[in-house]
Amino acid sequence: MSKINDVLVDFLFRVINYYDINKIKALSWVKSPNFNQQLKVLRKDENKINIAFIDTDFAVGGAQKVTLDIGNMLPTHRFKTAYVATECFGLKKDWRDKFKEVFNDLIDLRTVRNKGEKLLRVISYLRPDIIVIINSKIAYSVVPIIRKEFPEISLIDIIHGAFDWQHEHVFFLEYVRYFDKRIIVSDGLRKSILNRYMNENLIASYGDKVMTIKNSTDIPLANNMFSKSDYRNKLDIPFDAFVVVFVGAIAYHKDPLSVITIARTVKKEQDVHFVIFGDGPLRKRVTFEISKAGLSKTVHVIEDSNGVHDILIESDVLILPSLIDSMPLVILEAMARGKPVIAANVGSISEIIRNEKNGCLVDRNDDMIENFVQKILRLKNDKELYERLKSNALSEVNRKFDLADSVDRYIHVFEDVSDARKAIPQ
Repeated sequence: MSKINDVLVDFLFRVINYYDINKIKALSWVKSPNFNQQLKVLRKDENKINIAFIDTDFAVGGAQKVTLDIGNMLPTHRFKTAYVATECFGLKKDWRDKFKEVFNDLIDLRTVRNKGEKLLRVISYLRPDIIVIINSKIAYSVVPIIRKEFPEISLIDIIHGAFDWQHEHVFFLEYVRYFDKRIIVSDGLRKSILNRYMNENLIASYGDKVMTIKNSTDIPLANNMFSKSDYRNKLDIPFDAFVVVFVGAIAYHKDPLSVITIARTVKKEQDVHFVIFGDGPLRKRVTFEISKAGLSKTVHVIEDSNGVHDILIESDVLILPSLIDSMPLVILEAMARGKPVIAANVGSISEIIRNEKNGCLVDRNDDMIENFVQKILRLKNDKELYERLKSNALSEVNRKFDLADSVDRYIHVFEDVSDARKAIPQ
């Protein structure tokens, strides 16, 4: 009977989520700017390298944060940038204003009809030297046409996602020959892609176009290591409580429901609080399960797209029990703020975290919940271990995941592919 109830609850919340998403999509359509009006302001700057970043939504996620960091740090005297959003995820929060601050042109195609055709029109107006695709299904679908109609444009994609059904379009092998460079955010993912190339006899022709630039972050200055939001006070969390935070999409692949199971297991520890920070299709289900488990006083949900820095500063440990992941940027952001991370050992997370050295890894098996609980309580009670992981994490980010170094590598790639494409007779 319990399993039947769980199925019915899951179905009910899926229906509610479907309604919520489509309501937000409808509002986005109403508010969306006129397509032809957007075209009128698009111009190429002949004195700069013009780059069009084609992404999904004005979304709140690690991939979009990486794109923002790149755009923000490109030298404005050498580069002109545009950001094209092609899909609407139906999230309450978005970073449209942040993108406006960073990019010279902002084009919203999320709710238009005939997106592929309109994207090609945008490209014909922008006439970029380089197109950078980040997970946009629409952009990938017109890659062959872009190469045929705009042979002077260099094509690059940045691959963040793991091998799963949501990213099939990214790994479609028919697209391989069209790209001048493919940038992968982890060594493990690059190795997987090259193995696929090898199996299809593509490695000799296209293997050298696949490179790794790992996600990176900046380390806040000492005078910025404080929170402006005062989340603890707002959530009635005692100042001396040990706060465990989950930051990310509240979605199935991130497994936020396991956070509730972990919290239920440590319920007897009165001075441990959990914060689930983010938004996504499981948000209402998570809120329901917290109430059902009687955890409302110690497990808190915050919908916020702008306060990652603040919530990390006010927390003690970050946990990520993901089912599927690649190289989550939030791990680096937590480490850069001196917060130990406990994460499921999936994807390329082990390229960041060295177990018991600069963080903790947990295998996804039958003992996962118990192991998460043990590591949380150990970090809470063992101050020497906590400080050692904190120190090592800061050092690791500083040595291997520096944002300025990463963006500098992107700049070199952009300059190299632009020069190489110009040298090819059209």
